[in-house]
Amino acid sequence: MVVGNVVAPLIGYEVLTAFFLEATFLGVMLFGWKRVPPWLHVFSAIIVAVGTAILAFWILPANSWMQAPAGHEVRDGVAYPVDWLTVIFNPTFFYRLPHMLTAAYLTTSFVVLSVGARYILAARHIDEGRTMMHMAIGMLAALGPLQVFIGDEHGRNALEPTASHATSRSNRSPAGADRRLRARSTRRLATSASRAERLKSQGPSSSGCNASIWRCSAARRRVSGLMPSEAAARVKFIQPSASAVSDR
Repeated sequence: MVVGNVVAPLIGYEVLTAFFLEATFLGVMLFGWKRVPPWLHVFSAIIVAVGTAILAFWILPANSWMQAPAGHEVRDGVAYPVDWLTVIFNPTFFYRLPHMLTAAYLTTSFVVLSVGARYILAARHIDEGRTMMHMAIGMLAALGPLQVFIGDEHGRNALEPTASHATSRSNRSPAGADRRLRARSTRRLATSASRAERLKSQGPSSSGCNASIWRCSAARRRVSGLMPSEAAARVKFIQPSASAVSDR
C-alpha cells in the first residue's frame, strides 16, 4: 500500500513548524555563548526544547498511523486521507507521544547527570556540577516511575490493536503467501509420488516411462523442503525417452 498521501504531509508539517524553529535557535544557543544577553541564551534553550516537543508531535502521528491506520481509505493500493483529525489523533497516538517524550527527557537527565559528575570528579566547576546533578536526579526521580506507568499503558493499549491489525493482514503478507505456496507444492508432490507408485506397480511393459517418472518424483521430493520459488528453480523435469513413449 502506498502511504505517501498520508505520511508526507505529516513530515512536511514537522519541517515547517518545528525544524526551522529548532535549527534557528539551536544556532543561537550554541554559537551565541557570550555573544547574546543571558536572557536571550536561556530563551533560545527553551525554544529548542519546545521545538523538539513540536517535532515529536508531528513525527509520532506518522509512526502511530503506520502501526494502527485510521481515518483513511484505500483506492487501487493507494491510501488517501479522509479525516485528518482521526489520522493525527489515532487510538495509539495518546500513548506513544508521552512515552516518547518521557524517554527523551530521561535520556537528557542521564546526560546532564554524567556531565555534572565528571565536572565534580575533575574538580572543575564544582558548583555548576552539583547543580546539574541535583536537577538530573530530581528529573529521574519524577519521570522514572512515570515512564514505567506510561510504558505499561502503552503496551496494553497501543500494541494490542497493532497486533490484531497485523494478524488480520497475515494471510495477505508475503509470509502468508509463502505458506500457501508451500502447502500447495506439498500437495502436488504427494500427488506426483502417488501416481509414480501406481505406474511403477503396473509391470515391465511401461518400465521405461515409469522409471523416468520415478526419477522426476524423487527429484521433487529432494527439494520438498525448499521454498516453492527455490524448488521451481532447482527441479528439472526428466522427460521420458522416445522408446519409453513408443513402448507405452
